[in-house]
Amino acid sequence: MKGVVELFPTALFVSEHFALEESERAVLLDRAWNPNRLGNRSSEDTYALEHSGLHRMKAFLEVQTAHFAHEVLGLPRSLDVVITQSWLNHNPPGSSHHPHFHPNSIISGVFFIQGSDCPLTVHRENLLFGSISLPGGKRTVYNATRRRISNREGHAVLFPSSLRHEVESNASGSDRYSLSFNTFVKGTIGSKERLTELVL
Repeated sequence: MKGVVELFPTALFVSEHFALEESERAVLLDRAWNPNRLGNRSSEDTYALEHSGLHRMKAFLEVQTAHFAHEVLGLPRSLDVVITQSWLNHNPPGSSHHPHFHPNSIISGVFFIQGSDCPLTVHRENLLFGSISLPGGKRTVYNATRRRISNREGHAVLFPSSLRHEVESNASGSDRYSLSFNTFVKGTIGSKERLTELVL
């Protein structure tokens, strides 16, 4: 075989558009906030999608997550992927959010509510050649160490929760609002015969 063989790619999924109604936008943004260390804020409510006024939005995000889980990542349909926690993020001009990942979650998502372009940046955990850092030349998908994903209002970005990501400094003159959520599987994993069965 001649040519490039792609090994073990990591998938990130951008959803179709979801048009927020003004009543939903009001529920999302009418929040009590907690400050974070780099000037951004997160909502005190960490189960935001359980609000009765957001059932349409939650249903949309569940459909998008199921598509990513089953059609893209290949999880069996016998497993449901359910939204666990969900919270709001507020990035005023000049604020950022530190690089992090989401423990105790399978797939995480960010839904962009409003704001100028202040992209989500995802990071490659390991350098291409292990601990060796060679000088940059031609930038390709194989040697890139980060990727910026533009935030488009009304779209969600879904990714494996182990993927390290951040929001770089908001250089615009407007506030950036988003909703983040985590998920976990519901069903049976493992094998009864191999003594690894886990019913969730």
